[in-house]
Amino acid sequence: MGDTFPKLKAAAVQAAPVLLDREATVAKACRLIEEAGDAGAQVIGFPECYIPGHPYWYDFYVANDPICNTFNLELFKNAVVAPSSATETLGQAARRAKAYVVMGIAEKEAGSHGTLYNTQLFFGPDGSLLGRHRKLVPTIWERLIHTGGDGSTLGTYDTPFGRLSGLICGENINSLARTALLLEGEVIHVASWPSFGTKGYERQFHTMDVRMRYYAFEGRIFVLSVCSVWNEEMKDVLQLDSKARSTFIGEGGHSGILNPMGDYIVGPQDEGETILYADLDLEEVARGKMVHDVTGHYQRFDVFSLEVNRQAYPRKLVGPLAQQQAVPLSADEETEENAPRVEDPDLVTKSSENLGTVPHFSPIHRTGHCVCYTQRVNESAILLTNIDSVPGKTIVEHFGLVQGTTIRAKHIGTDTLASLKNIIGGELKGYTKLLQESRQEATSRMIEQALQLGANAIINVRFATSSVAKGAAELFAYGTAVRVE
Repeated sequence: MGDTFPKLKAAAVQAAPVLLDREATVAKACRLIEEAGDAGAQVIGFPECYIPGHPYWYDFYVANDPICNTFNLELFKNAVVAPSSATETLGQAARRAKAYVVMGIAEKEAGSHGTLYNTQLFFGPDGSLLGRHRKLVPTIWERLIHTGGDGSTLGTYDTPFGRLSGLICGENINSLARTALLLEGEVIHVASWPSFGTKGYERQFHTMDVRMRYYAFEGRIFVLSVCSVWNEEMKDVLQLDSKARSTFIGEGGHSGILNPMGDYIVGPQDEGETILYADLDLEEVARGKMVHDVTGHYQRFDVFSLEVNRQAYPRKLVGPLAQQQAVPLSADEETEENAPRVEDPDLVTKSSENLGTVPHFSPIHRTGHCVCYTQRVNESAILLTNIDSVPGKTIVEHFGLVQGTTIRAKHIGTDTLASLKNIIGGELKGYTKLLQESRQEATSRMIEQALQLGANAIINVRFATSSVAKGAAELFAYGTAVRVE
């Protein structure tokens, strides 16, 4: 009888975003994920920058038009941090659908105030955020708003059907990027595209067909080509006048799913929101590769080679602050208020919401750009550090992402005092205390999750904040749980 190959159903979601509205587009994406999951799809692809939308305004306004700055700011405010509550919501939808989901987003890093990436996020059927791919080179006017990614996000993800990956728009013509993914064993590829609906893009459908057919045929793999579409609401958001609206030649689209011979199984579908489905039989991959396997028997690795730099690009090039000599107080200036204190690392305080124990931090190591803390929770010690290692320790096991979150609302009394401070100046002590408590709660929840996994340290600890409702904000703590010795 011999081996059998997996079979699955794939879905290409051709849809319009709720342009420049992250929360509304996330909600719409979740509905579409669940719809595709209910139809039996096990791999679901979405368009480029679907959340909260592609920077389409540069098709209609010159770069130095003030309105572009307005849209750029709205794009940044609605961009997605990964991980965050937005990715949690998407992951929950993927889990309900029991499907792998490839989602196009405009991505910002936690703590950033201006840098955006054009990104695909990969979710597993258990809801986990498997990873991301950041577009290596922004295309044409994307370079006015997006920066490029690096080789650390160019890779594939293991699934029961074979390895899954993706590229974004013009990247699908990059022979070296395609080869890197094919050499990792990619058998299902998601190509994410925006909407091409205006004059000047008349040949775009043809050039997309050329690229998608060749990618599928060259690698002898399945390809999901997923495009967005325009609607009237998007035109209204961009404040397009009658002249700009007259440039439209259609709604865009042109999504489809191709087999390893480069033929469309379904599509290409122009115009309109839809979900395209196709049944994939991985035996077709083997049948094609038996003839031409450019990553195996039909390649000459003694003649050709490809080197891929997988290192993350260093984005913070400022060196550590030079050590400065502390100047102590003279003896007669020392008071009870400013006298040196030593915190007992075993001390804990109870959270006001009975969330368990919120430990005091006790620094154990400090360099110019790294601080490492030890902490006790429920008699279990854990180390926290803001870099990818623990000084003096060796990482022996990785447990993956851990996270903690808390949502706080404004207090009318605090707001009243804050308004007075706006007049007379001074520290907003009420909000300082609120932020400290929020950090403690989020950190405590992150630590509890790490301890449940068996970790004794969390590296790369970061904090992020975002507005979730009027008068309420989320504080998010996350890091990588590890075991060190």
